[in-house]
Amino acid sequence: MHRSSVSSSQTGARSHRSRITTASELATKPEFDDWARELKLEKHIERNLTDTPIFSAIKTIQSHSKIFPPWVRDKRSNNYSFIPPAYQKWKDVLCSSLQADDEYTFVDGGEADSAFPFAIGIIVQLCHHQDRLASVNRTSLDSNTDIHFILDSLMMHSCDGDGDEFLVYSTEQKLRLPATSSTKANVVTTTADGVSSLDIIEFDPYTIHIDYRESMSAFSTKNPTLHLILVHCVVEYKRLGVGENQMKMGMVSALYQKKVLGIHNQFVFGIFQFNKDGLQVVAGIWEADTIKLYNVGKYSLRHPVSLVELYLVLRGMKRLAADYRKELLNSSKTLRGVFKTNPPVNEWATRDTNTIHELPEETDDEPQHGDSHFQRGLSTLELWDMAARINAFHESIRNCDPYSLWQVDP
Repeated sequence: MHRSSVSSSQTGARSHRSRITTASELATKPEFDDWARELKLEKHIERNLTDTPIFSAIKTIQSHSKIFPPWVRDKRSNNYSFIPPAYQKWKDVLCSSLQADDEYTFVDGGEADSAFPFAIGIIVQLCHHQDRLASVNRTSLDSNTDIHFILDSLMMHSCDGDGDEFLVYSTEQKLRLPATSSTKANVVTTTADGVSSLDIIEFDPYTIHIDYRESMSAFSTKNPTLHLILVHCVVEYKRLGVGENQMKMGMVSALYQKKVLGIHNQFVFGIFQFNKDGLQVVAGIWEADTIKLYNVGKYSLRHPVSLVELYLVLRGMKRLAADYRKELLNSSKTLRGVFKTNPPVNEWATRDTNTIHELPEETDDEPQHGDSHFQRGLSTLELWDMAARINAFHESIRNCDPYSLWQVDP
């Protein structure tokens, strides 16, 4: 009896050990398809937008990304005076490309263009750095973070460069994931490389209904944040195909947050890196009870014109975020009434107590300076069967004859 109970406990522990517990692992496994299906996510990214009114906002973002300030095509513009000599080549590529291409429109945006020159500085630096990393001598040395930090600068500038600080960009953010009934995966969070989010200050449904804050928050924190933070865009820079699926997981988190708040008609955005030098922007939205994804655009890290388009897309996404913030604040009174009669359901996943502790999200970079995935894995080898060993100990205590402990050896 004692041995069989220990054996069953160990078997149970091993079965839990085999479950997928990290988003980075799930993103690479066939089980991702089951996860997406249960959470009503259509994985395919649609190329074409429909003619329904809801997509007019996305079409506006796309069209405005082709409208540049006139000075951008003028190599002698004073707005280029701060460009270092090393980056002049990419300034020249930008100007000459725009002079030869009739795809773009040039309109003076006045005050709205005040943050543009700084963005150009980041863009030409990014192109220069990407070009140097592509040299034959360095092809085996590149990593996710080589381009990551410059792109983070562009993302950050698109959020706060104009002085309006309602949209915040932050890196390495852990987002909650909705619960599933899967016996093969128990993934409760995903760590996004970057997240842009809105601070919704003094939002009554969140401020007053303290017990519902966890249901309304997509961020995985020990305690819910003081004010509501609404996820707007999720960014993944992982290069080897993992980034797309993990971006989708972050978008699912953001869209389930919107579902709780009753704002199904608002888009969430995602950005992921592909083929090393490509970035794709995706928009996601609830359509009935299904999450649909749509392509906004694809951009090259190797061409300044393409990156200027990306920057303009990011600015358009921020303008849309401002509209969404107003919509949510205007719905505050209505949502308070809804919560009184129909409290929000907490759909976030929780860690199974029998599941081993989750390892930190992994990257596809090669281990450096001895900090390998293997070494980190060694620290958890004693954890996977901890439940079995504890159960075995308890069982041995229950089966023990207390008088035998005090018998004197003959």
